[in-house]
Amino acid sequence: MCHEGHKVEFVLVQLVTGGCMVLLAVTARLELFFLLCVVAGLHRACLYVVPYAATNEIIHKEAEDKKSGRQRVGTAISIVTAMIPLAFCVLYPWTGALTEWTGVVSTPLWVAATFSSLAAVSFLFV
Repeated sequence: MCHEGHKVEFVLVQLVTGGCMVLLAVTARLELFFLLCVVAGLHRACLYVVPYAATNEIIHKEAEDKKSGRQRVGTAISIVTAMIPLAFCVLYPWTGALTEWTGVVSTPLWVAATFSSLAAVSFLFV
């Protein structure tokens, strides 16, 4: 339902970001930290654009199919807008607690890599 270009971009960026996080967690090399900084910039740009473009495209396609108005676009965009900060509010507190419990400082990298991979897989079904 979503444009294939959006899927490829989002999935590729998520997988590259997750891969960089895993490499950094395993090797703890400074060069990978700087690479992750660059990749995280691309990830952030993709994260704040692609879901909105995909949502807008899906809603407009549904509106054309059902011959209905475009009143649902605002609601759908609002839901996507709320998902990003809510995900941060849900994930970060328990990631810190998990780091404290395990005593492994790379725990946030492992958690972020896991959720980045899950985001890539889930976006394939959009």
